[in-house]
Amino acid sequence: MTVATTNDGVSFGAAAPEEPVPESRRAARRAVNLSCELIASRSDDPSPSRCADLSPFGMSVDTDHHLDDQELVVVSFHPPTSCRQLTLFAEVKRGIFDIDSGTFTAGLEFVGVTAIERQMLSGALRGLPPRLPARFQRTAQSAAG
Repeated sequence: MTVATTNDGVSFGAAAPEEPVPESRRAARRAVNLSCELIASRSDDPSPSRCADLSPFGMSVDTDHHLDDQELVVVSFHPPTSCRQLTLFAEVKRGIFDIDSGTFTAGLEFVGVTAIERQMLSGALRGLPPRLPARFQRTAQSAAG
C-alpha cells in the first residue's frame, strides 16, 4: 500500500502498481436505454422491460416481474446501432426490488451465445460510454429530482 498526502495534509492509501487487481468483469458494461422483451420461465408471455446497461456477456434489465436467482429467461432486443434483433437465453445472476417504483432490476448473464452474436454485440457497443457505477447514478438521480 502506498500512502499519499494532499496539500491540506489529508493522507490516503492507494494501491501500488505492482499489487494485483482482480479482474471482476470480462467486458465493460455500456450505458444504454433499450426497450426489450423478457420471457420468464414461469410465463409464456413476453413482458416489456428496459435495459439500462449492456455488455457482450450480459445486461441489466428493469421489469415489473420478480425473477429468481439462477432462473433462465429469454430476452429479445435490438442492440444499439444494429437493425438486427437478438433473442438470447440468459441466467438471472442477481436481483433487487425497488419498493418505491415497483420495479425489479435483474442482472442477466447470457448463456449459449455464439461467437458471431458476441462479436455483433461487441461491435454494436463500440464507442458507447461506460455505465456509471451505482453510487454515481444515485447522486445524479438525486440532483435531477
